[in-house]
Amino acid sequence: MLIFKSEKMMRKIIPSFIILLLATTTLCLIIWFNIEKEPGALIPKFSWQGKKKVGNELIELKRTVQGLSIPSFWPRSLAIRRNCLYAADYWNHHLQILKINSDGSLTPQFIFGKKGESLGEFNKPQKLIIKGNYLYVAETGNHRIQILKIKSDGSLTPKFIFGKRGEGLVEFFSGPNDLIIREDYLYVAETGNGHILILKINSDGSLSPRFIFGKKGESLKDFNPGKLGIEKNYLYAADDHNNLIHILKINSNGSLSPKFIFGKRGKWGRGLGEFSSGPDNLIIKVSHLYVTDVDNHHIQIFKINPDGSLTPKFIFGKKGKSLGEFDIPGKLIIKGSYLYVADTGNHHIQVLKINPDGSLTPKFIFGKKGEGLGKFFIPNDLLIKENYLYVSDAGNDRIQTLEIKYQ
Repeated sequence: MLIFKSEKMMRKIIPSFIILLLATTTLCLIIWFNIEKEPGALIPKFSWQGKKKVGNELIELKRTVQGLSIPSFWPRSLAIRRNCLYAADYWNHHLQILKINSDGSLTPQFIFGKKGESLGEFNKPQKLIIKGNYLYVAETGNHRIQILKIKSDGSLTPKFIFGKRGEGLVEFFSGPNDLIIREDYLYVAETGNGHILILKINSDGSLSPRFIFGKKGESLKDFNPGKLGIEKNYLYAADDHNNLIHILKINSNGSLSPKFIFGKRGKWGRGLGEFSSGPDNLIIKVSHLYVTDVDNHHIQIFKINPDGSLTPKFIFGKKGKSLGEFDIPGKLIIKGSYLYVADTGNHHIQVLKINPDGSLTPKFIFGKKGEGLGKFFIPNDLLIKENYLYVSDAGNDRIQTLEIKYQ
């Protein structure tokens, strides 16, 4: 009798379970389809692994330097011109030139340079920036900038060297650190010397020294420019040693005049307008400045006023692994109304919606730690061309291509 009742019960339960399972599966498919179609979402497409051709084979290389295993490809900085992507291969002391195909995939075209001190040789190329037909490469190991002419096929011809180790107008001590261009002037954050160099970009791509802004001061930390950003006639310099943001007026001749300092010199904090390890990466969109605060694991949002000054508005994020939380937020990049964040310590990319008031709404997490397509290990740099996001997946020795989906 008990078995009979159990069988009757199972006949009722099993159909209900099947219906529930089908409904759950359908709901998951609907959610996934909507996520894929929702603006700003990322879809993994391709990865390009750093390899070297030996004979007819492409092999991955590992080198040992001072007891450390050096990867075959460590893309430190990315730049794009037309259909070519340029990657600074930091530990291998050269540049990789990759063709961007119509589907967003990458095809290796050229390797330029080797370790050395002569024109066309590099020591730790760190930062790339392009103006017109010229690629400017900041070399931290050689304490200088190299200027390379970009040919019609994307290949490079060495043209000029600017700078050497030292403290003067044409010298660098422990950099250069960051580069940014406005019109015909190149601004160089020179952290070791505690100043910004202003260089005139000539018609042949060469650089002429114009001005120095800032000085080291008594403690070598009175002005310690790191990342730079420009909005209209103002340059914003993140001073991570002093927990400050310097706001500098850009004059008609390219020189800089101090206007405001935001923050409390040498003071650490976790509140709005305060920094723990100092402001790091920064990016600007429509009169709002977005700044990563690495040790506080969040992003601060400032309103840029008409006079260039800053008003703190919002803090977004805290330490964690979930959506809207960070572990060492790194590079920031914007497309449309979306902010993409390389969440370095969590080994993924976060997608945040930029609201009209500048505040952020968390939308998606893409990726996790790993080696497969769509997984990351130390995402380092981000670059966008059309509807593709290129991620320097440095720990995996590669660049990944992600498609940005729009309705």
